[in-house]
Amino acid sequence: MPKRVNDVLALIRRISGKTTALDMLLEFEKILDHVSLYAYENWITGELVEGPDIDRYWFKTTWMYPKKNMPDPQGALRLVKYGCKVYFGEDVFIETQRVLDPSQTEGDETSQPKKAKHKRIPVWLVTINMPRKFIDDAYDGILEFEDEEVDIEDITAAWDSEMTGVEETEDEDAGGEDLGTDDEENNEGML
Repeated sequence: MPKRVNDVLALIRRISGKTTALDMLLEFEKILDHVSLYAYENWITGELVEGPDIDRYWFKTTWMYPKKNMPDPQGALRLVKYGCKVYFGEDVFIETQRVLDPSQTEGDETSQPKKAKHKRIPVWLVTINMPRKFIDDAYDGILEFEDEEVDIEDITAAWDSEMTGVEETEDEDAGGEDLGTDDEENNEGML
């Protein structure tokens, strides 16, 4: 599917509103740097066009490169060595040209208002599926979600209980507070 400027802008808006996704994306970039991926030709020039798609086990992103600046496939082999899955594909990026005079528009005189011409730019798309354990390890087990800190082990336990259909419950005698309905205690302050 061709990429458009509006798709990239929507992605930027979506990521900037979620600090966790942005933080995880920064950790993803640190991991790419740690495995020396940027030492290979053209890997540093990529632009994020899809993702991050955060799954239980995978962290998926898609990067766009100009056709003439294909990233070195040897760098992809470096990622594969660490358990990542890397996919290369060709596509086009549709860019709206700037209108400086009427010759740069398309449409008839009788039709709707004229629109700016589009430029089709051939690109490479590189999709990287990284095992999420690398990114979770960088967080030391704590994520921030809607101004609350959440332990990654709690999230994993919730996933596991959902997959097996079994809920883990705490023992009632494990220091939990009794919230039973005792009429005398609950009605003391009521009239």
